[in-house]
Amino acid sequence: MTGRSTATADLSTTVACLSTIAAGSMLVGRTAEDCSVLRAKVEKLVEAGLGAQFLSRDELRVEEPALELGEEGGAAFMPDDCQLDARRAVTFLEKTNRSFAAEGRYAEFYHEPVTSFIRSESTGGIEAVQTSNRTLSVKKAVVIAAGCWSGSVVDNLIRDAGIKIDVPVKPRKGHLLILENFKPFNLNHGLMEAAYVSHESAKLSSTSTDSKTGFDATIASISMTATTDLSGKLVFGSSREIVGFDTKIDESIVERIWTRASEFFPVLKKSSLRDMTDRREVRVGLRPYMPGGKPLIAPRRGARTEIVRTTTMVRDRTRVNTGPWYNDATRTRTNGERRVYAEQQREDLRVGLATSKLR
Repeated sequence: MTGRSTATADLSTTVACLSTIAAGSMLVGRTAEDCSVLRAKVEKLVEAGLGAQFLSRDELRVEEPALELGEEGGAAFMPDDCQLDARRAVTFLEKTNRSFAAEGRYAEFYHEPVTSFIRSESTGGIEAVQTSNRTLSVKKAVVIAAGCWSGSVVDNLIRDAGIKIDVPVKPRKGHLLILENFKPFNLNHGLMEAAYVSHESAKLSSTSTDSKTGFDATIASISMTATTDLSGKLVFGSSREIVGFDTKIDESIVERIWTRASEFFPVLKKSSLRDMTDRREVRVGLRPYMPGGKPLIAPRRGARTEIVRTTTMVRDRTRVNTGPWYNDATRTRTNGERRVYAEQQREDLRVGLATSKLR
């Protein structure tokens, strides 16, 4: 339960608390076409007053000696970008939210699922939210923010009112590979291949495609992302696929992530994942996916007190939302974006549903 002032946190005053890594970030390309797109991106960022520059292959070798992009390679470098540690950021946001509890503007009801809405007999509007243990009155609005579970949550809660609302959000599964004490090379910045942003690595299908993007989200798409966490571990990603709510580790996907990373860092080809079972961790999680790739943040038509919002939720402490490094809580942001939109998340929740008393 949140008040209005807990929706954002200004990183200009809280960077240390949120445990950021201020190493800058790079979008890297291996072809002339990639670099043309990256140059245009840099120009737009510079025009907007943000720190950005295009690095040639030779300039990249100085910044990232282990990175190999070929003769046509280059990168868009954002030196002022910061990376957030998702778990510590959530802990910080929870602590900040709790400071409003004394004013009656914040309360937590974890592990207390919502069972129904209580509606006005005269208007049909939502007057309260019934949980398994209590009734919470609604002052202005109810925000449904259950990530990839939003569709089923909405269906279950409004079924009794005879209302039909289509929330086509789907769970999109992703893997991250984390390596500890990996000595062959050091990574100096957060890296991502240009194809991750453009979705160029997604495979086409004639039977199961997103009508707006043309890409088949059910086939695993692998794009290279690489960064280090606060403890110095290497984090490689990433995969994207729609296979329902399955969160089991798929070793074939992990191998593909490693193979893709090896194409950018040839030194990795000298090592085998099979020899690193005791020094590796694989994180698997789900993110909400909407057809067309755009989020759903909107009031439900005909209901002034009900707002549907899809958001990434963390399932438990061993399976973190897949990010990977450039999304939601782990997203690297430029100077002009340094406000973190605080999701009502808790790492040990399977599903989250936030009911907000807006003032």
